[in-house]
Amino acid sequence: MLRRSDIEVIRITEFRRFGRRVRLLEIDTVDGDLLVFTRWDLGTDPLHVLDALTAAGFAGR
Repeated sequence: MLRRSDIEVIRITEFRRFGRRVRLLEIDTVDGDLLVFTRWDLGTDPLHVLDALTAAGFAGR
C-alpha cells in the first residue's frame, strides 16, 4: 500500500494500439519505482481512478 508521501507523480499515458486508444495510469514513487496499471488492472478507465486519487489528495500537488 502506498502512502501520499511515497508518491512523486501520478499521470495518465495515452497511445494508440491496434487502432484503439489505450490509457495507462502511471505512478512514480519517491524510491524510483514505476507502477503501471491498465484498465484491466483497475476495473475501470484510468482517468476515473486519477480523478478519485486527485479528490483524495494523492495527485495534483
